[in-house]
Amino acid sequence: MNRILNCIAAVLLLASVCHGQGDGPEIFLKGIPSEFETVDMDHDSDGNTYLLGRRGATGVIVRYDPSGSTTVTPHIVIPSFQPVAFDVVGAGNSGAIFVASGSSVRKYRLDGTYLPSTNDCTQLSGVVD
Repeated sequence: MNRILNCIAAVLLLASVCHGQGDGPEIFLKGIPSEFETVDMDHDSDGNTYLLGRRGATGVIVRYDPSGSTTVTPHIVIPSFQPVAFDVVGAGNSGAIFVASGSSVRKYRLDGTYLPSTNDCTQLSGVVD
């Protein structure tokens, strides 16, 4: 009888520990948006995860907060842009996202605001073959 009670206590203890590990599924268990071709993934210093992809001829970046929720869907939409890579640097107002296609690089704030600049690389001919 003691053995049965010890087994039940062990199961209840393990169940309570596993239950308290998080409120939602991990980011990698979330479903990818429909018709979304994944290109790259990165994160910022605040723990947000950014998923770069494309839907047809449109580049898309979706941001997931640390709990795995999206705050804006999609986070950044770049029409007529075929992304091949990106980099997320910093956090908050000082953070930025650099998105590269085969012929250009664009810069965005982490809130999704496009930051056009004379320093942006608009033509990479001869650099990428």
